[in-house]
Amino acid sequence: MKNPLKAAFARALDRRFAELSAQIDRQQAELRDAVAALAAQSAEQQGRVDGALRYLLSEEAENCRRVEAMRASPEYLAPYEDPEPLVSICIPLIEERIDLFLERALPSALAQSHKAIELLVVCDGFDPSSEARLQAVDDPRVRFGWVTQSVINPHQHRHWLSASTLLQIEARRMSTGLWITELDDDDALPADAIELLLANARETRAEVVSGTIEQFAPDGSSTLIAGFPPGMLPAWSGLGADWKARATSAALVHSGLSSIARQRTEDFFEIPGDLMLTIKLARAGVRFAAIEDVVYDYYPGTLWGDDQR
Repeated sequence: MKNPLKAAFARALDRRFAELSAQIDRQQAELRDAVAALAAQSAEQQGRVDGALRYLLSEEAENCRRVEAMRASPEYLAPYEDPEPLVSICIPLIEERIDLFLERALPSALAQSHKAIELLVVCDGFDPSSEARLQAVDDPRVRFGWVTQSVINPHQHRHWLSASTLLQIEARRMSTGLWITELDDDDALPADAIELLLANARETRAEVVSGTIEQFAPDGSSTLIAGFPPGMLPAWSGLGADWKARATSAALVHSGLSSIARQRTEDFFEIPGDLMLTIKLARAGVRFAAIEDVVYDYYPGTLWGDDQR
């Protein structure tokens, strides 16, 4: 025969455990909601911090003032009105790619149909005067410079994003042209590239004019690229789908924009340096234009191994 006291006690314990279990469930649900709310708040705050850092590192307010000052300068119209404006071709040179530079990039730059050019070749961590093959370059339009050290990001992808930044900054510092363009040491310019870009700049009064890139693969195929691939522009850039082909790669840039330069902060944003520069210029109100003509021959290192180049 069951003990009625024990049965009543057991029922009371069951009710108490049920109440405690329900209470624990409620507290766990409240805790999950609180954690989710804190995570959302943290993400929002982090977004604000990232936005502030992007604003500061990209010098956005200062860039707007720089563009305004450039347009107010008496020298502003010279790039458009000079009948034969000097164009500076900036080439960062990695020591391992000297052969490609001498065989591909250098001849293509010197063969431009627009003859008023200067080449600013800046070497990465080595003195060009000690390299016999560079000493043999006998053309008054070519000037060499160098940085005394390489700055290497231990993160391989981030290093790729900003590897040539110091070289490009030094090349622009050395330049004296009214227009500036960039050429990698393993790529090439079609003979009429500068002529075509310059003609459009004069016609449209654009401050940056870009063209189409032809990308070559080892199998002999090629692909045409206009601007940056779809989806590459980050949402925070504010540049929508209508941005299309406008870019600072494969482009001619007004020399008055030299004060808005690449920085080593590209690896912080985790986007390529030319894309970051495009965003900085666009957000500062720089006038862009684009042409459909091929103005750059591109041999990406991701497709070409050293033995195939």
